[in-house]
Amino acid sequence: MYDVKLLVPSNGPMTSQLKAQADSLGVDAKFSGRVSREELVDLYRRADLFCLPSENEGLPLSMLEALSCGTPVLVSDIGDNAQIAEESGAGRAVESGIPQKIKSGIESIRKGNLQDMSENARRYAERELDWGRVTERYEEVYRSVYR
Repeated sequence: MYDVKLLVPSNGPMTSQLKAQADSLGVDAKFSGRVSREELVDLYRRADLFCLPSENEGLPLSMLEALSCGTPVLVSDIGDNAQIAEESGAGRAVESGIPQKIKSGIESIRKGNLQDMSENARRYAERELDWGRVTERYEEVYRSVYR
């Protein structure tokens, strides 16, 4: 159906289990281990989609990095992920912990206009993830608390 390759640039404690599971399911996966910052940016830029189906996450830096590199995102609907995916117009959030929802989300995004989502991701990052803007938001929160 799709020409899909899973890239996992990590060397976490579950790597061997994930490799075995990918092999048993016939998933075309590459586990590159830890990569340099430059290599990671290159991976984000080359990817059609960044997928983070985490079940426990605050505001994942990896999602923000992907958006900054112009990569559409599919993330779990935990924390602020859904709001950012919606505001950015660069992807979507799905219910966490349900593999079929993740699969459907990937298929939905792949059928959409990836180029538009990529451009939306970059625009969102430039507009909302700039350190000046982040600082302004923190100041707004602090002011609202101290009034």
